[in-house]
Amino acid sequence: MVFTKSLTQTDVESKLMVPNEFFREFPPSQNGGAVDLLVRNQNGLMWTFRMSSIRAGSNRSKLVVSAGWLSFVRDRKLQSGDCLSIYKEGSGERTYRIEVKRRERGKGSDGEWTRLV
Repeated sequence: MVFTKSLTQTDVESKLMVPNEFFREFPPSQNGGAVDLLVRNQNGLMWTFRMSSIRAGSNRSKLVVSAGWLSFVRDRKLQSGDCLSIYKEGSGERTYRIEVKRRERGKGSDGEWTRLV
């Protein structure tokens, strides 16, 4: 697994913020530019996301996924609080598997997780 995170409002309304501790799990960009990632779900559906580094304060960078991400969010009706997991797939440098789950309300005290993607 590359990373797991609970989606925030920023993630579902603007861009996916990749947790800093997973920065080196992704391929480096060429000349500081963006990198396209091929992402597939368990059913084999493919998406292309563009990942880039943005300046976040003095001498700090953050990875964000922007192009392709919001279309994916809208298409899959993702919400803040959904659990996103990204896994490295195969030997390709830029191929990943994506999984998104949502906790269903009213199913026990904690609710059960249902796979969305």
